[in-house]
Amino acid sequence: MNAERLAELETYAVHEAGHAVVAALAGFPISYVTIRAKWPAGGKIQYRNRRSAPYTRPNLMRVACAGAIAEDLAAINHRADVMDGALTDLQHLRDMARKEWHQGHQPGHTVVDVARDAWAQAFDLVMGNAGAVAAVTQALLASPRALTGAQIRDLVPNAPDLTPDAVPDDARDFWPISYSRLRWTPGRPPKRRPA
Repeated sequence: MNAERLAELETYAVHEAGHAVVAALAGFPISYVTIRAKWPAGGKIQYRNRRSAPYTRPNLMRVACAGAIAEDLAAINHRADVMDGALTDLQHLRDMARKEWHQGHQPGHTVVDVARDAWAQAFDLVMGNAGAVAAVTQALLASPRALTGAQIRDLVPNAPDLTPDAVPDDARDFWPISYSRLRWTPGRPPKRRPA
């Protein structure tokens, strides 16, 4: 593997490790985390069963921030531009901050304040668990494909242990927030809208 590709994988690993550690600390049921992605993002974190997990908007905003924060703290991204995955995460943060502000508007509190609060909380979580971020990064680089949720929880010492009762047996894999507008289930072709 050439040095450029290795540096790119290391950037993806740090980014996804930041997401994974904060998601594990929030109690999200992680299905897997990978940096061997077949799409432009370069990495992916997949969750299980959205209905029984603590998917609150503040938790999702902290998880969205964590990848870019981990990258910055690891001083890997020396470029002036923002990595595509981090840019997408920041766009998600902006959209969620707007929704959060509209639902829980406090006088004198702006959308920027909501996003800044989420960033500060995520920064504290990543800094307080820098060892776990480093351990997950190394495990992702060593893994041939992906790390499971159980492997992530083993590497994050303060993560809550999700018992089988927390995830129902009939749970389907969680579709990411960006796909929530699609009204179809995996395995079935999507319905086409009439033109």
